[in-house]
Amino acid sequence: MTSAGYSFNYFSSAALAVLGVLGICSVARADIIYVDTGAAISSYLLGASVTSSAFSGTPGASVMSMVVTPNDVLLTAAYASNGIYQYSSGGVPTLLASITAPKGLTIDGAGNIYVGADTNTSITNGYSIEELHPNGTAYTNSIATGVYVGALAVDSKGDVFEADDYSGDIVEYLAGGGGSKVYADLSSLFAPFYGMAFDGAGDLFVSYQTGSSSGGVEEITALGAKSVFYNATTSLPGNLAYDSSSGVLYMSYDLSSTGPGGGVLQFSAGTAGAVLAAHTTFESSTQGTLYAVAYAAPEPGTWLLFAAGLVLTWLFRSRLVRA
Repeated sequence: MTSAGYSFNYFSSAALAVLGVLGICSVARADIIYVDTGAAISSYLLGASVTSSAFSGTPGASVMSMVVTPNDVLLTAAYASNGIYQYSSGGVPTLLASITAPKGLTIDGAGNIYVGADTNTSITNGYSIEELHPNGTAYTNSIATGVYVGALAVDSKGDVFEADDYSGDIVEYLAGGGGSKVYADLSSLFAPFYGMAFDGAGDLFVSYQTGSSSGGVEEITALGAKSVFYNATTSLPGNLAYDSSSGVLYMSYDLSSTGPGGGVLQFSAGTAGAVLAAHTTFESSTQGTLYAVAYAAPEPGTWLLFAAGLVLTWLFRSRLVRA
């Protein structure tokens, strides 16, 4: 069992001697998150004891966002390296697509990739939103141009949501080229956006930064009601990731915009401000600034059935799936 690489794949076999017993049991779960500390990416296994292991060959710094695909592949948007990278099971990155200064990486249920690309036109409309096939090839047309992407997310319908750093709006782009509309106005925050994630109820969470060590997370319900979900007074909120199986929201954070170090917070998505756990492994001064977080969990445990008087040899496999 290891947390190295992009996936948490393990196999286990055992011979069960069963006498006079008819039973059923399930295989235990484990959770894993990935964090980028500016110059390296680590897998971070959650459980009775928290362990971490670094990937090898991380391409450059400034991974602004990361996701785990339905096929268990970790993807990163490497801002400084101008590309989307995918990771092998050994933790070695390969270039999936060349994108100038990518931001806001997200995927839909079919594995299509959405990312903001720098078009270098002006500070107010310098990005486009590009859609890529799962293999990294681009669709013919951009979803949007003349925008300033802070973060992206996709809902259960396949609509793409953009948190725009210039207008302060959350813009919804309807699936199938059905146009766009302002989903929510967050311009009163006067802040750049860093992450977005939907929970199982369709509520949208948006992280933002307001100073050198402050910011927060705004919650927008499926009915459009806005409220403060989390208020950060001593750290800078970063990316968000949601675990649909447990209702847990993960947020990366930096300790300060002027120095290294950060961590990951776990929230109950159904309760504003309810911090379930704080993972401070990466707050060491030797770590780089923590930019991004992604979450993945094994499939629900395989059910094992055994009968009286039999000796069964069983084999199970658990793999990471996108939350």
